[in-house]
Amino acid sequence: MVKWIRVNRVKTLFGIGFFALAISAFAVSTNAGPYEDGVEATKRGDHATALQFWQPLADQGHADAQFNLGVMYRDGRVLPQDFAAAHMWFTLAIAQGLEEAQTARDSLVKRMTHGQIEEATLMAREWRAEHQQ
Repeated sequence: MVKWIRVNRVKTLFGIGFFALAISAFAVSTNAGPYEDGVEATKRGDHATALQFWQPLADQGHADAQFNLGVMYRDGRVLPQDFAAAHMWFTLAIAQGLEEAQTARDSLVKRMTHGQIEEATLMAREWRAEHQQ
């Protein structure tokens, strides 16, 4: 009888420990950082707040934030629609290996003029020169 009680205590303690671990993992994932805060803002439809989180990250070279700024410029969400700026941000994300940025840029190029593409290429070069010192 004593052995059975001890086993149940161990199971109960394991269960409590697992529950506490699960709760702490959830707490960490909901407060993971500014990029994730931007994602949550976008899910709520609050693109202005997402931009506030993502702009500094994009300026620091965060590929996913750069991609998201490209989408915002391409679609005219919060920012004025600007294909050259979108192309630039996609190009910067591509340089870091973000494949979905390549797909987005390829699709965007079909909607751009030759002049817009040249402008975007120059903007990306200037951004790199300014931020990679």
